[in-house]
Amino acid sequence: MPKFDWNEFLNLADKMINQALTIQGVSMESTYRTAISRAYYATYHVAFKIAKQLDPSFKPTKSQHQAVIDWYQTKTQPPVNTIGQSLATLKTRRVHADYHDSKRITAAAAAGTVSLAQKTIGEIEKLPGIWGSNP
Repeated sequence: MPKFDWNEFLNLADKMINQALTIQGVSMESTYRTAISRAYYATYHVAFKIAKQLDPSFKPTKSQHQAVIDWYQTKTQPPVNTIGQSLATLKTRRVHADYHDSKRITAAAAAGTVSLAQKTIGEIEKLPGIWGSNP
């Protein structure tokens, strides 16, 4: 059985933003919050998979999400550490969307997050070809 393609979360997030007005029974803001969350998780899972592929010794024990971000941020190559910064930004946006009900989430915020996730995943997926197995 093939593994789940985490990019589907990102595709779902993009569709949710574009169709927020037509989804009945939920507020547009709940759709935007969910889109931000899915965009983060898509990026996180792709980042985690590639980090394990490039560094077989990478086995986070605590706070797996932060460990993935730290793995990318501590690399000296500009594309890799920039990915780490993007992951940190996406995680912060996801936390706001998932936990901060007093902070209004707009269509622009959701679209910006999905766009950042798309760009970040694109950069992550290039890494194996750029660095082989040694980032």
